[in-house]
Amino acid sequence: MSTSAPFRSIAPGSSLALANDDSTSTGRRRSLVPRWKKRVSTACLACKKSKRKCSGTAPCENCRALHRECIFDESLDQRRRVAAKRTAEELEYHRDMLNDLFKVIRSASEPQAQKLLELIRNDATPEEIRLFIDEILAELQAIEPNSKEKQETAAQLKALRSRANMQGSAPSFQRKVMDVNFLCDNPPIQVPAKPWTTVSDDDAFVSHLISLYFTWDYPFYAFLDRDVLIKHMRRGERESEFCSPFLVNALLAHACHFSEYSEAYGEPGDVTTKGQKFLQEAEWHYSHEADQLKLTTLQGTMILYERYSISGQDDLGYTMLKKAIDVAVQMGYVDEEEREVTERDLCGYSDDLVASLTKSIWGLFQVDTVSHTGFLKPSRIRHVYLSRLPRRSVQEDSEPWTPYPAQKLSRPAYFVTYFDEACSLSEISRDISNTLFTDDETLDDDKHQLSQTVELLYWRLKTWHESLPVEFNQAQKPAPHILLLHIRYYTILINMFNCPRGHNHQSKSVDVKTPVMSEGEGDKNSIAISSARAIAKLVSIHQKEYGMSRSHIFTLYAVNLALFILLDRGAFDISDPDCIALTSAFAVITTRSTLGHRVLSIFRHSIRKTTKDASRWTELPEGLREILEEEDSTFSDSELEEPEATAPSRSASSSSGTGGAITDEDMPLSPLGLKRPPRLSQSSKTHGRKDSGSGGSGGLCEMLCRYEVMSLGRDEHVRRNSKTSSKGGE
Repeated sequence: MSTSAPFRSIAPGSSLALANDDSTSTGRRRSLVPRWKKRVSTACLACKKSKRKCSGTAPCENCRALHRECIFDESLDQRRRVAAKRTAEELEYHRDMLNDLFKVIRSASEPQAQKLLELIRNDATPEEIRLFIDEILAELQAIEPNSKEKQETAAQLKALRSRANMQGSAPSFQRKVMDVNFLCDNPPIQVPAKPWTTVSDDDAFVSHLISLYFTWDYPFYAFLDRDVLIKHMRRGERESEFCSPFLVNALLAHACHFSEYSEAYGEPGDVTTKGQKFLQEAEWHYSHEADQLKLTTLQGTMILYERYSISGQDDLGYTMLKKAIDVAVQMGYVDEEEREVTERDLCGYSDDLVASLTKSIWGLFQVDTVSHTGFLKPSRIRHVYLSRLPRRSVQEDSEPWTPYPAQKLSRPAYFVTYFDEACSLSEISRDISNTLFTDDETLDDDKHQLSQTVELLYWRLKTWHESLPVEFNQAQKPAPHILLLHIRYYTILINMFNCPRGHNHQSKSVDVKTPVMSEGEGDKNSIAISSARAIAKLVSIHQKEYGMSRSHIFTLYAVNLALFILLDRGAFDISDPDCIALTSAFAVITTRSTLGHRVLSIFRHSIRKTTKDASRWTELPEGLREILEEEDSTFSDSELEEPEATAPSRSASSSSGTGGAITDEDMPLSPLGLKRPPRLSQSSKTHGRKDSGSGGSGGLCEMLCRYEVMSLGRDEHVRRNSKTSSKGGE
């Protein structure tokens, strides 16, 4: 039997044995030396996203082959020491919060404990609860200070508390650990930060802001095509005609208004600095492309209009709206004059361009009618030369709306149906504003014609509201933008019948048939009061289902209008459920912005003047009574009495000292390099809002004048209607 060949070694021999084996080549020896493969502790972000196997060192093999940036985030590796430390810090933060929560429940007074329970039941954020706990603990420590040092500490704590109340329910500190909500957050829209902004390179934070914007702000006006913008933002092409750094930074600046993450603040806890850095970058880009007729420039300008309206910054609200309309006019899609122009044909355009352009132009039309009708002024845009997008059946329009970041059930959005109905309401609103809110006095000379005109407009408005899909009924508790569509209807009713011409309307046949008509049928007072109560019912649904902290800025206007109507008509009762619903919602909304704080100051002053019976305040819930009784040093009583006192005075104070009128040369430049409009003059205050002297409309006009100046500034469009009326007089 022949000797068989030796078996192959199961394990390699020692390195010494291999070294003595002359027959083994150098390469063979090298291959037999034990090589233990090192485990890859973590993969790069790109490999994680594409679910590829990563080589574990930067740049990894995949990123090198695909010529992409390779980023390793070791904090995501749960086996590393940094992850364990982060988890320990988070547990310590929430353990301390739980201990302080128990301490407040044990030691606080009954009203304070009740308020804490109400915060929790009303779905307050952990930051809001943490701030309230800190305030109560500070008060408990400051009770009966027995030394000068303790008295000084108590005064400092009181000052901190008042500043926190002024700035809202956002946290007044920079957390050392990441927000637990951020750790659990999974934004529904995922987009990259680069190359769109240099403010942040955090894709997760940018995705969070984008998701907030398209959840809470976008649906009301919808002047963007969400799907088109997101698609092109993900592509990352800076030269895209559907996405630009200006548009993205403007959007992120505005979206910070809806975020509670510390990264959204310029200064921790100061709501006036939310989105500040994004806004600065947007303004820089705008200064380089303001005169370009680009779709993204038009869209970004409309977003800046909203952003400045919230902050009341530099009177730039109307300036941005005027710029947006000018761009649309130059592009040939809208007209400010009464003339017939052939409808624009978009045949040959890409689907993305048709969808985005149509949404933007009709969205601009809505912005124009909402802002001008709301302040009793004629709309600028008279004609839109684009057909609306085709309307689907309600059954096909089934996309869900999810109240991100709240963990609540989705609702049907009906985005296409809503947008079409909102545009129809805007057409009626345009006709109302251009008939009742102009300086043309032809209607005033014929009371019968005025009554017929008002009744015809009201019939169109009522018919539209009654023909809304059954899915839009408030009993269905629809998505917030649908609730706001109903609220918008009632604000138009209030403005229509309480403007000077509507107030002089002689007919008694008008019947609004709102949910509450106990005050009577048909007269202007009952229409105003019942509409305000209808707004209260809708706001209650909004607050119960979604909260008010992220409501659209239009909600502040509508709630303020409803409260003022109830106060002005003597229907405000501090124990009335509708009044409590409006006031509690108002208290939440006004803490979120500079504009809200200013409006709240005026409301406090008005309610103190109107409500004479101080004993009735005890009937209010404790938290609500504190809001109304709190002293506010923002405005003096004399300033609150005069509507022009609420106008920003920076422009007027920059006069050259001649004592004369402010000229264009005297007007300072804004951050955008635009002239700031001067203070509201007496003549422009009453433009389109003449007081007939019959009572009932003058107070509304005065309040709207104050609100307008605080939010949008002065509308320089006065000159067009002044010229029109002077020609008519000739």
